[in-house]
Amino acid sequence: MGKGFEYTCKKCHYSEYVNLGVGMSFPRVYEYLIDKAHDGSLGFRWQELSTRCNLTAINAERKFYLCPKCSNWKLDYDKSLYHPIDEEKTAAKLYHPDSIWQWNDFPYVSPRTLNSQYHKLAHYAHICKECGTAMLCIQESELHHLHCKLQFKCPSCGTYNRIGSIGFWD
Repeated sequence: MGKGFEYTCKKCHYSEYVNLGVGMSFPRVYEYLIDKAHDGSLGFRWQELSTRCNLTAINAERKFYLCPKCSNWKLDYDKSLYHPIDEEKTAAKLYHPDSIWQWNDFPYVSPRTLNSQYHKLAHYAHICKECGTAMLCIQESELHHLHCKLQFKCPSCGTYNRIGSIGFWD
């Protein structure tokens, strides 16, 4: 389950419901991102790192990114790569029929497991399409705290607006 909020521009009425975290489609998203890493769509380095070991995992959690320079924002999957702390234990658990997290026989790693049993192999840098600056990841808890105070630039007309109420989704 993830959190979400509604963004509506008061000037041009651009509207978007922003879903953060993970939902029921997470296994499909995870498989999609692993395939993108393997085929080089996420860059040569991601292709090299993701194919080096079949236990390499990707963070498929949806997050909110904000450009510190031009205030552009976007939603995207984290895409950072992770490697198990204990390869032997992870391999035994991941491919054991009674304990596998899988979707159509495709094993996936949840964000909770990434944080407890893996270490970050490589951080995926999200770059602003407007100005080329590295974007900052705003955590769900920060977003919840800041949603009444910060205003975010409308992707359509550039007007600054506050985000609406925060809720849960799955």
